[in-house]
Amino acid sequence: KKKTPTLEEHVLLLKTELDQIHKRTIQTIDGEAKHATQVGYTKEADVGNLIVQVTRTHHDIQDIRHQVEQAKLRLTTDVKLR
Repeated sequence: KKKTPTLEEHVLLLKTELDQIHKRTIQTIDGEAKHATQVGYTKEADVGNLIVQVTRTHHDIQDIRHQVEQAKLRLTTDVKLR
């Protein structure tokens, strides 16, 4: 038997890495928005906050799509096994 990781493990590793990148991106943009608010650039801060909100929503949508795909695969497998 080969000692290579399975495809599912590789997908899980990539998903974890993507989650970390999303978190770092959100933290960076959020920090810049807070700094802009402190300096007095409220318009730029609002734009930064909107970008953070859009990024979080996009990430949540991707996560839900992945969950739906997994549920479809499980359902298809269960139906085929019957």
